Amino acid sequence: MAGEAVAHVQAACLRGVGQRPSQSSCCDSLNSPSTWKDLIRLPMKPIPLIIFAITASVLPSVSQIALSRDSSASATRTYLAHSLEVPVFVPPAPPVQKEVPAMRVDSAVTVSTGNSHTLTVLRGAASQLPDIPVPVAVEASPRRQATPQELARYAEERRRRLNFSAVVYENGVSVIRWRHADTEEPYEAICGFDVNLLAGLGRFTSDGKIFELSFIPPGVVPAYRLRAGKFPAPRPPAAAPDSVTLIQGDATDAVGTATVTLLRDLIANEKVRLTVFQADRARHQAAAAAWADAHPVLPRDETFWLKPHRGSRYLANPRPEATIR
Repeated sequence: MAGEAVAHVQAACLRGVGQRPSQSSCCDSLNSPSTWKDLIRLPMKPIPLIIFAITASVLPSVSQIALSRDSSASATRTYLAHSLEVPVFVPPAPPVQKEVPAMRVDSAVTVSTGNSHTLTVLRGAASQLPDIPVPVAVEASPRRQATPQELARYAEERRRRLNFSAVVYENGVSVIRWRHADTEEPYEAICGFDVNLLAGLGRFTSDGKIFELSFIPPGVVPAYRLRAGKFPAPRPPAAAPDSVTLIQGDATDAVGTATVTLLRDLIANEKVRLTVFQADRARHQAAAAAWADAHPVLPRDETFWLKPHRGSRYLANPRPEATIR
């Protein structure tokens, strides 16, 4: 029934168009009385999934512009200047057993943590250290306007932070989304490389400048997570190796396209090292997960010892356990 519903909606979008529909033609067709009369006969529960299937990059009505890779020497100067060695997993040392301090206990509170264990807070005698000084009120200085040199420096710092998210398909194609460093204009591109190769990296060098990598929510998501109910994930887009096809944003703006072109150059130049690095990370993570499964953290009773300073507001109530219980 869900497949019939999707086919029905797609047929409604194609009605009277004769070609791949645009988003506006789909909306016009769905708003027609005859279309809604037919949709009413369908079960209402799958309707949200139908809308998801339409909006999840199934109907690419936007223009696509291929960004060719620069053959100059600047593209080859994008590389990783630091080592990619992954250390061998070493089990952590056992926790240090803390000794109970020698102090007079003036009050004690014990509560259940809900897992058959308890949490106890013991309050000792007040400390003899000097009272904590009262913070000095600082008047806010008037905000000044940034100088042109400072604005230029801020812009350069923004451009060196590459913030992006991506969906990676089974065929290694990535759909990357980011924003213009200056104008916040949204960009999107279909890329013929797997951005998962950049996992675990914090920085890289390009043309003598250091750039920082940062994933914005939802980060890098495998395409299989886009499946909703009985509907499969969107069909993987086709892309040539190391290619970049811009589907949103200004292709003539070098600052706007810098994020995806730098990522492409970095992966193209360091693909061998990045592949080995990700394999080492996977082995390290597998060893750490196996050790954690073999050594689970067991619930236990916890005790906290508090020693208020002189003049503390906690000393005004000699028996706080009476109010807690």
